[in-house]
Amino acid sequence: NMINDSIEEKYSVDTKEKMLHFKFELDVRGKLKEDVLLEVSTWIDDALLLGVEEAKIIHGRGSGVLKDAVRGLLRKYKNAIHYGDESKENGGDSVTRVVFVKI
Repeated sequence: NMINDSIEEKYSVDTKEKMLHFKFELDVRGKLKEDVLLEVSTWIDDALLLGVEEAKIIHGRGSGVLKDAVRGLLRKYKNAIHYGDESKENGGDSVTRVVFVKI
């Protein structure tokens, strides 16, 4: 019926559109911790929805607050099966490389 069709249309997710705009390297340097937590949480949800296998979060070095916040959040996602420092040539400890398991 028309009501159900319009509800489905309103709440459907256009994964092609999301994939076009998905950032495989999310840069959160210089942002507030609270904003980063929200942004990274949404980014992880999108990565899982899209079946992304690997991506990076650039948080910089600084005092380590953003790196700790990002990794603390990643610990809560069982589908983030591995995360850690990127290779030295690719940013080292200022970048967290994330590997997701497909769901």
